[in-house]
Amino acid sequence: MAKMNDRKRDVRKTILAFVTAGVALALLFVAWVYPDVPTATYAFSAVLVVLLGLQAWLNQKALKEALQSRSVRYGTNAAITIGLVAAILIVVNFLNFKHYYRKDFTKSKTHSLSEQTIKIIKDIKQDIKLVAYAKTADRDAIKGVVDNYLYHTKKISIEYVDPDRDPAKAKTANIKKYGTIIVSSGTRDTRIEEVTEEKLTNAIIKVLKDKPVTVCFMTGHGEKSFEAAEAESYSQMKTDLSSQNYESKSFNLLEQGKIPEDCSVLLALGPNRAFFEKEITVLRAWLNAGGRALFALDPDLKGRADANKEIKALLSEWYIDFRHNLVLDPTSRLLGQGASVPLGGAYSKDHPVTRDFQVTTLFPLTSTLEVKANAPASLKTWWLVKSTPQAFAKSDFKEIATGTVKLDPAKDSAGPHTLMVAVEGTPAAKGQEQKEASKAPSARIVALGTSQLATNQWARHGANADLFLNAVSWLADDESLISIRPKEEDTQLPTLTQTEARYVQLLTMILMPGGVLVVGLFVWLRRRKL
Repeated sequence: MAKMNDRKRDVRKTILAFVTAGVALALLFVAWVYPDVPTATYAFSAVLVVLLGLQAWLNQKALKEALQSRSVRYGTNAAITIGLVAAILIVVNFLNFKHYYRKDFTKSKTHSLSEQTIKIIKDIKQDIKLVAYAKTADRDAIKGVVDNYLYHTKKISIEYVDPDRDPAKAKTANIKKYGTIIVSSGTRDTRIEEVTEEKLTNAIIKVLKDKPVTVCFMTGHGEKSFEAAEAESYSQMKTDLSSQNYESKSFNLLEQGKIPEDCSVLLALGPNRAFFEKEITVLRAWLNAGGRALFALDPDLKGRADANKEIKALLSEWYIDFRHNLVLDPTSRLLGQGASVPLGGAYSKDHPVTRDFQVTTLFPLTSTLEVKANAPASLKTWWLVKSTPQAFAKSDFKEIATGTVKLDPAKDSAGPHTLMVAVEGTPAAKGQEQKEASKAPSARIVALGTSQLATNQWARHGANADLFLNAVSWLADDESLISIRPKEEDTQLPTLTQTEARYVQLLTMILMPGGVLVVGLFVWLRRRKL
């Protein structure tokens, strides 16, 4: 009977041992695969402790006998010592996690924030949450930047989401690219797709702004719709603007008689009907008062040069000159496009809209435009995008209508051609002194020779959407709220004299290994005497 009870007890011990091992493996699996789910880890840890307690209770007789042996007493003593050391290390590590000091020893301060950013984030009064959508293996690059922010303020927190493990959350947030960070504060949010100090700091400033940015789409002259889902509409851009925390609305200038007071940026996308003189007067006054506007005017393929005569005359006052032609680019055929869809071949490095541009853009059915010479000192002008050198501009619309065109050096203008321009400031009126003009409110205008750039059909090609959004951000003063010069990696290698090299060799090859050997020998001799 006693043997049978012992056998049953042994079976129970064996089963319990297997269960305990299974729970331990499950705990390791959860901690490795789901590091951001502490509840599951705590639950498995509690179960494991209970099972280990049951093991000890079932084996209390064997444990009591074992504890009476000399080797077990020494082993227990060593285990307690190791446990105390581990506990001290855990406490020190916890204190270091909560209260630590960072020092950047790199010459160019590569791993530190700029003084501008530090001042901004230390003045934050409300909580800001960052949600980073990145693969678990790719988080180190984001942490390297974000941890610098967390060190200086407790008002910023971050949550990491792996889009592959939580696709539903990524889809709900409309995440299109790994590494995207959504920055939110209260009801305002924005996103960045490249984690740099400049972009992240500007995003933080953006969500802390009290006044929202309102983008106004002009209607009433045949402009592109921003509501319809048609190929030539701007509904996708409206969605993208909304994701950057911009509000959108439409307005009819003729009906309202004025530009809405809350309009931060005005968009005139492909008007094909004449503006009334009253509308031009309102637009002129609004721009002279520091308005911000983007004008995308299409060439009239029927050959009528005066389709947008009034608005072109207004922009001419701002030294923007639209040409009556169509740009054709044979290079476009390499991308499977027709010659009437020229490529952006060069981007200005002197302007925030295109400074970092390296990806191809497409300008379907575009005319050329130029910034006129001799602009006053109160008005800054830039070309933003130029075509490839292979492109040429043709003014013979009858030949274009035949569908067969070729470069005629006598009549056509060879590339590269300007496709997009920007101006900032104010033009000096006739008889107006330059000093008076420079004191006037500064306006910003972006102009391009096509309204097709960011329609639903073309926004997904190349970097068309990014170019359009960059232009709107610049017009809204959001393109670079602070400008931080990229830090260069310090590539200087340490140089040692011959004497210093010998000291390093002596320390690493003789003193350190020899010291370890002597200590080990001392411990071994001491243990032999015990």
